[in-house]
Amino acid sequence: MVERRTWEEFRAAGLLWWVNRILHIFGWAICVELDGVVITEAYPVHCKFRGFCEDSETEGHRALTAHMADEIERIGSENANSDIVPVKREVWERVVEVLQEASKVASWDAHEESMELVRAVLAEIEEVK
Repeated sequence: MVERRTWEEFRAAGLLWWVNRILHIFGWAICVELDGVVITEAYPVHCKFRGFCEDSETEGHRALTAHMADEIERIGSENANSDIVPVKREVWERVVEVLQEASKVASWDAHEESMELVRAVLAEIEEVK
């Protein structure tokens, strides 16, 4: 099933930030033009950026974590009604916990510790399969 969403929803969920983090590796980004808080246009651009400032990273992690926490029930029910192997609720809850912890870190060492937690959760997901 596909459900069309708005760019504002995508941005508010932290997904525009997340996608741009990945695209920055390749010298790309999705650029949005705003009229107040309304996105009037979105398009790909070449950029020299390679990451975001600490405040943007923190806000991005918080927005994405909140989005995942809000959507966890829907995602779980979609998985239960599909051919995708469902992941135990406690594993999803652990993913949310890890992301919440990651959103609090400011230093690279703390980020690495958070990534270790993410790797552990991914290992748990593999065990469920």
